Amino acid sequence: MRQRDAHLKQGLHDLGPVVADVRGAGLLVDSGPDGDRAVDVQQAAREQGVLVNAVAPDVIRLAPPLTVSADEVHGFLDRFAPVLREAAGPQPAAA
Repeated sequence: MRQRDAHLKQGLHDLGPVVADVRGAGLLVDSGPDGDRAVDVQQAAREQGVLVNAVAPDVIRLAPPLTVSADEVHGFLDRFAPVLREAAGPQPAAA
């Protein structure tokens, strides 16, 4: 389980500026999308088949089952990353 929770948290951190914060214990993880967009992220994620819980205006809670596999964590991150990026809106071009 430690490897999967580390993979999930690192994957969220790797999304860069669209994630303001990642915290939690084990696989129960709270992620803060940049800005007060948690409800928008929750709705967009549901449209992609991903269930997350907006527990505050700026906090998304992830609660995968303890039996989640590494492949399932990877698949979640692949589907969740575009949802967060879309919710964040256009990003400034790199110089």
